[in-house]
Amino acid sequence: MSFIPKTHSFFSLSEERLTYCLVPAWLLMQVILYYWYGIRIVYDSHRYFAYADALASNTADWYLDSAKFYTSYTLLLAFFLHVAKLPVVSVLLFQTLVSGAAAVFLFKSTIFISGSRKAAIFATLFFILWPDLQFWNLYVHTESLYISLSVFILYFVLVARQRQQYLTLAVLLAIICFLRPNGFFVALAVAAALVFRRGLGLYFRSRYSRAVAATVLLFVLIAVAAFFLEIFSPIGYYTAGRFIQGYSGYTSPVVAPAPAGEAWVIQRLFTLMLEQPVTFIKLLAGRFLLFWAQIRPYYSVVHNVVILLFFLPLYYFAGVYLYRAKATLFTVFFLILAALHTLMVTVIAVDWDNRFIVPLLPFVFILAATGMVTKLANHEG
Repeated sequence: MSFIPKTHSFFSLSEERLTYCLVPAWLLMQVILYYWYGIRIVYDSHRYFAYADALASNTADWYLDSAKFYTSYTLLLAFFLHVAKLPVVSVLLFQTLVSGAAAVFLFKSTIFISGSRKAAIFATLFFILWPDLQFWNLYVHTESLYISLSVFILYFVLVARQRQQYLTLAVLLAIICFLRPNGFFVALAVAAALVFRRGLGLYFRSRYSRAVAATVLLFVLIAVAAFFLEIFSPIGYYTAGRFIQGYSGYTSPVVAPAPAGEAWVIQRLFTLMLEQPVTFIKLLAGRFLLFWAQIRPYYSVVHNVVILLFFLPLYYFAGVYLYRAKATLFTVFFLILAALHTLMVTVIAVDWDNRFIVPLLPFVFILAATGMVTKLANHEG
């Protein structure tokens, strides 16, 4: 399963001490971020509050075409704010505690993937000390729980062997699919990983069978994309030509208007792409680079430099892992999930505050920590 040899069951004292340091490091980060940011109620927060209020008042307004994909978060807010009559800070405390549990599961998943406690320590440190990930715990938003649930799901994908574990995985998938629309991306990544686990990859060794599998997968992705594009149409984003949502400094507008008529959104989108392929490639490349680089023109120079100094080495070591490792449950899960998130961003636009890439970062940290430990071990050897 892994290209790293399994470590002994007895770890060095320094590694054990580092492991115990993870808890106070996590607590300190939460305290610092709370005093720095406080309770964050942003634009989308009011929409979630409205859904919860409508549910509590026994109206059906919250169950709209788009609102139903936020059912999990609506139920959470309704419980804390209307059933338990607790303040908003209780929701943030819950999100923070769940994020802490996710750090534990990230640690355990990294050990399962790499066989290295040292890699697990590094991956978990990256997770709990990167403020642009942890500060989502303080937002009335779906990001924090989406990140945590994704980590839980990866763990159960890796270890599930018994009915109870598969049942837990199914429950987590049901929650995340209705936490936010791209929760279905996680479900598709899990499905691909489980197909791989069942050994069906053995049937795709020939070029013909791989071509058939790729074609079927492409049609499935197109069908899923067509369904969601009817609900969350990106035509407005595409014609505006924005690289970043809410930012008009970088634009490459599409001159031709969207074709009228009863055509599906995906048909109209492909028509626009074919009419202006140069603009499409420019938007695609720009959004891709901004998505993965995570820098923004309105961030301070220091902020952008810190992002690059932190992530460029991590991307390098993650690449080392992906290049040297054979296909595993984890790599299949990650690559499908990363591809879907990247596709979504390139079609719509990069988000203002990097929240579309944040759910991928825990898995990037696992890749990077494993690749880093492997590289160092090979160098020392």
